[in-house]
Amino acid sequence: MLRLKILIILRVIKYIIGEGNLASSETTADVNKKDDSFSETPTINLERKNDTDNNMLPVEDIKSGESAKIKAEEKNLNRTRKPVKLTAKQGFIMNQVLGTYALGDINNTDCKDHINEFKIGLRAFEPWALKMFDSSSKLMSGILNGNLAELGSFRQCLNIYEETLRGTIKGRHCTLRILPSDELMQIVLSYRNVSKKRFKLLKHSVLDGAKLYWSVCVPHTCLNLTISLKESDCIAMDDLPDITLGDYIFLASAGLVLVIVTVCTVIDVTEIGDTVSAVNLFSLRTNANILFSVSRSRNEIACLDGVRSLTMCYIIVGHRYIHNMATPSINSLDLVDWIQTYFSTLIYGSTVTVDTFFMISSTLLSYNFFTYYTENRKFNLLNFYLYRLSRICIPLAVAIGMYGTILKHFGGGPLYYDFNASFQKPCQYFWWSTLLSIQSFVNPTFLCVIQTWYLSVDSFWFYISPAILLPVLKKPLLGYSIFIVAYILSIAISFYVPWKNKLEGGFPVSPRIFELDYYLLYYIQPICRGSPYLMGLAFGYGLYRTKDQKYKASLLTKSVAWSLVLVCMPSIILISHVFHEETYEYNRLFSSLFVASHRWIWTLCIIWIVWSCHSGNGGSDAKFGKGSGIFLKFYCFVYVCC
Repeated sequence: MLRLKILIILRVIKYIIGEGNLASSETTADVNKKDDSFSETPTINLERKNDTDNNMLPVEDIKSGESAKIKAEEKNLNRTRKPVKLTAKQGFIMNQVLGTYALGDINNTDCKDHINEFKIGLRAFEPWALKMFDSSSKLMSGILNGNLAELGSFRQCLNIYEETLRGTIKGRHCTLRILPSDELMQIVLSYRNVSKKRFKLLKHSVLDGAKLYWSVCVPHTCLNLTISLKESDCIAMDDLPDITLGDYIFLASAGLVLVIVTVCTVIDVTEIGDTVSAVNLFSLRTNANILFSVSRSRNEIACLDGVRSLTMCYIIVGHRYIHNMATPSINSLDLVDWIQTYFSTLIYGSTVTVDTFFMISSTLLSYNFFTYYTENRKFNLLNFYLYRLSRICIPLAVAIGMYGTILKHFGGGPLYYDFNASFQKPCQYFWWSTLLSIQSFVNPTFLCVIQTWYLSVDSFWFYISPAILLPVLKKPLLGYSIFIVAYILSIAISFYVPWKNKLEGGFPVSPRIFELDYYLLYYIQPICRGSPYLMGLAFGYGLYRTKDQKYKASLLTKSVAWSLVLVCMPSIILISHVFHEETYEYNRLFSSLFVASHRWIWTLCIIWIVWSCHSGNGGSDAKFGKGSGIFLKFYCFVYVCC
C-alpha cells in the first residue's frame, strides 16, 4: 500500500506540474519531463543566487583538487553514517522519494553539497533529514472536493539546524502556486455535473484565481532562481522580518499613550486633588462610563440601537464568509454547489445592510444639526469639520500605523507574508489618502485598511452635507430643490455606471472581489452610494419637524406599509440569486435597474421600521427595537471589539 501511495503521488505531481501553469507570469517551473515510467520523476530545479548570504558560515568548496585531509575526514564521516538496511521494495520506494524531494540539476556548489547531505541523512534516517522530508507536502485527500492546498510543516522546516562537514544546513520553506489548466478543472468539475456554460461563469466567480498550493522544504543555500518563485515564496529563519525604525516609533507612541492613560486613570480613581478636565479626557474610567452609558436624553432616537446592533451582526457574518473564500480550505469546490442555494443568497445579498448604516449616520447628522442650530446658534463650518476629524482621524491613524508597521510581527506561515504585504504596503504608500477619506478616488485598487472604504463614502457626503442642510434651514425651498437634484443625480449615476461597464446586477461571489469592476467602479464610489445617505438626511429633517407631534397611523396604513416591507426586504435579497443561476442570460437593462433601485428601496423599508418604532406605531416591535438599553450595550461592545 505504501508503494502504491508513492506511485500515485508521483503520477499526480508529474501530471499537475507538467500540465498546469504557475499562477503568475513571473512564476514558472522548470520541470524536466521524462518518460512515463514510475522510476523517472520530474525534477524541480532551485539554484542559489550569485550573492553570498552574510549570515552563513564560511564553507570551502569541495572540488576535485581539494586536500587529501578533507577527503579522508569525509570518508570517515560517511562510514559512520551507514544507510539503514532496506528490502528491495523499500529501497525502490526510497529512490522514488529521493528523486521527488531531493533537487537535481543544481549548478550551485553549496546547494548541491547540501542536497547530497540530505540524501545521505535521509538514507541513514537522521532526524534532521527526516524532518526536512516530513516538512514537504505530500498528496492530500479531497482534491476532487477542492482541497488544493498542502502547505507542509512550515515551523518544523524553519527550525531545522544541522552542522555538517559541508557547513551548516538550515531549512527553507518554499511554496509553489500552480494554476491548473481549464481542461483539468473541467474534468474535476464534471463529477459535480457542471456544464461548460456554467464553467465559464464559475471561472469568473468562485473559481477565479483557484490555485494548487504545494510546499517543499530545502536547504537554505538553495534559493529560487531557476523556478522563478517570488522571493516571499521561499522563507528561512533568517528571512523573518526585523524590527524597523517605524516599528519602534509606533511602539514608543503606543507606550506613551498607555502611560498617559494609566496616570490619568489612577488620578481619576483615587481623586487626588481637583480632577481637571484634561485628566478626565484621558481617564479610562470616565471614558468607559460614557461609552457604555445607557442613559438617554429626550431627543434621542432609541430604536436605532436595535437596528445598528442587528445590522452589525449581519455584516460580521458576511465578512467572515468573504474571508473564508479568500483563504485555502479543504472543500473549496463546495462553493460551486453552495452558490446555487438560496441560503447563499442571505450572504451575498446582504450588502444592502451597509446602506442601513449610511441611512443611520445621515439621519443622526440631520436630526442633530437642525436641533442644535435652530436654537439661535451660529453655524461654524470649521468646528463642524474639526469635530468630525477629531472623532475619526485619531483611531484611524492608530489603525493605519499598526497596519504599516508592526502588523508583520503578528503572525507567520507560508501564506502570511503575502497577505501581510497586501495590508501593509497600501498603508505605507497611501496613509494620507486614508486619513483624508479620499481613497475611493485616489487609490481604489490599493486600499489601506480595506473596510475604511465605508469612511470614504460616509465622509464625502458628510463634508458636502452643509451645502444641503444650510439652505433647508435658511431657505427651505432652495434646500429642497438642491436635495431633489442631488438625489436624482445619485440614482442616475447608479444606473449609468453598470450600464456603461456592463456590470452584473448582483454582488459578485469571488475570492478576488476587491479587483472586480463592480467593487471598484460602483460599490465603493461615494456618488453611486449616495441615495441611502440623502434619504437619511431627509428622514432626520422629518423627525426633527415632527418630534413634538404625536401621529397615529391608521390600521389600513400600517397594514399596507408593513406588508410592503415584508415583501420588499426579502425580495431584494432573494432577487440577487437570479444573477448566479446557470440559466440566467445577462440582461443589461435589468441589471442596471436593479443596481440603481434596490438600495434605496431597502433604505425606505428601514426608514419605515425606524419611524414606526420611534413614533409608537410599531407596537411590540417598538419595545423590542428599543430593548431597554440592551441593544445599546451590545452595540457598544461590538463597536469596541471590531
